Amino acid sequence: MDIMQLFDQANIPVVQPSEYFRIRKKQVKTTAGKRNAAVFYGRYSTTGQTEASLDRQNEKVAEIINRDGFELVASFIDPERSGRFIDGRSGLFEMLDYLEANDVDRVYVEEPDRISRLFADMAWLWKQIEQRGAEFHSVNRGRLGMMEIAIYGIMAEDAVRQIAERTMYGRIAAAREGRCPGSLCYGYKKGDAPGELIIDGEKAKVVVRIFQLYDAGVSIRQIVQLLNAANVPSPREKAWTAAAIFKRSSRFCILRSLTYPGALVYGQTVSRYVAGKRFPKREPVPPEGWIVRRKPEWQIVPVELWTRVQQKIESLGESPGRNERKGRDFLLRGQILCGTCGRRMCVLSSGADKRMLCPRHHREGVCTNRNTVNVVSATRAVLEAVRDRIVGDEQIAAFRSTYIARRNEIIENDRRERSRINARLDVIRCDLEDSFNHRHVRNLSPETLDGIRSKLEAERSVLRKALGRLGRHDAAPVDDGAIPALQEGLERLIAGSPFCPADDEGAKLVGRLRALLGPIEMNPVENGTAYTLTISGNLAAILDEPSSAEHARSDPIVLRFERWTSTGFMTRDKIAEADALAASGELRIGDEDWNAVAPMIGPNILRDPRGIALDARTVVDAGLHWACTTGNRWHLPFVFGDLHAMHLAVNRMIRLGVWHRVVASLRERGSPLVAKMHRPDLKVYTRAKRGRYGPEFLHERQRSRTGDGDAPAPTPS
Repeated sequence: MDIMQLFDQANIPVVQPSEYFRIRKKQVKTTAGKRNAAVFYGRYSTTGQTEASLDRQNEKVAEIINRDGFELVASFIDPERSGRFIDGRSGLFEMLDYLEANDVDRVYVEEPDRISRLFADMAWLWKQIEQRGAEFHSVNRGRLGMMEIAIYGIMAEDAVRQIAERTMYGRIAAAREGRCPGSLCYGYKKGDAPGELIIDGEKAKVVVRIFQLYDAGVSIRQIVQLLNAANVPSPREKAWTAAAIFKRSSRFCILRSLTYPGALVYGQTVSRYVAGKRFPKREPVPPEGWIVRRKPEWQIVPVELWTRVQQKIESLGESPGRNERKGRDFLLRGQILCGTCGRRMCVLSSGADKRMLCPRHHREGVCTNRNTVNVVSATRAVLEAVRDRIVGDEQIAAFRSTYIARRNEIIENDRRERSRINARLDVIRCDLEDSFNHRHVRNLSPETLDGIRSKLEAERSVLRKALGRLGRHDAAPVDDGAIPALQEGLERLIAGSPFCPADDEGAKLVGRLRALLGPIEMNPVENGTAYTLTISGNLAAILDEPSSAEHARSDPIVLRFERWTSTGFMTRDKIAEADALAASGELRIGDEDWNAVAPMIGPNILRDPRGIALDARTVVDAGLHWACTTGNRWHLPFVFGDLHAMHLAVNRMIRLGVWHRVVASLRERGSPLVAKMHRPDLKVYTRAKRGRYGPEFLHERQRSRTGDGDAPAPTPS
């Protein structure tokens, strides 16, 4: 029997090859319910185009669709999207999903480059449309096949390249003619002529304000806070950010812009595409390749101020404010250092009682400096010491005499060095001229002459650089306005401590004061009963004269503070009394009582995370001392050993319920220590009242950890 007869008997329809793909297309899609369906895709870029471009595209496509006898079933648009990239074009991918789910015959665009301006992307999108059973049509060019896509894709990509080259050549020509070649900087607005810039008065004041604040020592973060507090609009009409004011990788932020001192500089960077990256990467260009024109009418910031700011930026080595963390703000933030390990002190608490301590002791437990600093009292004491012992009248008079003498010495040394360099440059110039005189060099070979000239040129280059490094001394030797302003501002700071600057003058004053003080060291003294803050002033730091800084530093000033506990400052008498009480053994557990409670102390209590060996009886003695006194367990006498390890061990006894079993056992035995306890339950029953955990829970936790199943449950006192 023939195969075709078998198909007829089984009622299997036979489809000719020419009709297979048309039927397959109808089967794999869910029909849109319309015949001769078409969709429209439109796009316009961000440069020089508006939404009117979409209206024009829609009108032209609708006319062609009606003429061809098709019906528009959907429209997809991508406003403000460049044709160079397909990433981020949601309308394009929505169209592809629609073609996948519905029966559509044609996709219409105004021009082929509306779908993409790159040959590879255009070919890929054409293939995706064809695989979904639709035809790709252009208003002006009809149906686009493989050949047309290849031609128009290459033409579109070449047009993009030509536009980029013409734009670059136009900008170079504008820069050489002294016109603005690109976008506007903050502080300017466009003039009537092409490339003309006009200073915007209000924004120019903001630019000068930023430079003056940074020059006065105000940090980038504080400048941002001041601008946002005053509701000053940023370049993007949003809140100010640190990147808008300074960014190390950008040459176009406010503090690094060369336009503000009155210069037109073009060609500082070049854009290069990297494989696998969507956007080009900016690479710096050496100064020899820049186009520089002097534009005095564009100047907003004085050249001297701009130069000082650049010198400060370069002296930092890193981005200004890079290590400034967002957090609690106070006057001495980041300036108090631990005298034991050298780390910056961190803030332990907030609110009215701000305190700082060493992070290596608090977080890691490796530093022996366990003292905390009360920010308010320390700030007031430091300010008073600066007022009375650093910027007092006698100290200022001594500073003036020393400063002027040192300055005159530097000026004389620079004058001698400049004379020596100029004399040597004259000799080198004469030697170079003689090297081209045939009568003087007729016995020398060309190779020898080239070597001599190279050495002379290299030496002249080194001398010229050394001559440029010599300072200028045109200004007055002492700025009479800076020091009196600091003296006057200190009174306001002391009266308002803790101080947070709310205006430009306050921020400048804080910047000058921080430059004056420098790092402050905190050192523990007298076996931890007190600590000291060591400060020293450098008046030359606020006068922009670093050359005289070493000779203008005051003698170190040591400020003493007593140790702080939960009940207040521990005086020397209280500390001596607590040490004597601990050394006398009056609050220590007896031998018989210890034999009764020793089995309750499991190994988990003595397991210190840092590996410090702990004695079980000493841990119980520390808990008894804490329960019988009003001190803080962070400030136990040193006779108990490592205080941090002892503190953790006592805490473990409380959490596991062991401490309450110890107290209950001592009460049953009639120990006299129970009557002396001010707080026998420490704080565990207080937490139990709050519903956190109770004695029964602690008993079960202790049994699960130590395996002591026969231990009685603790009973509250």
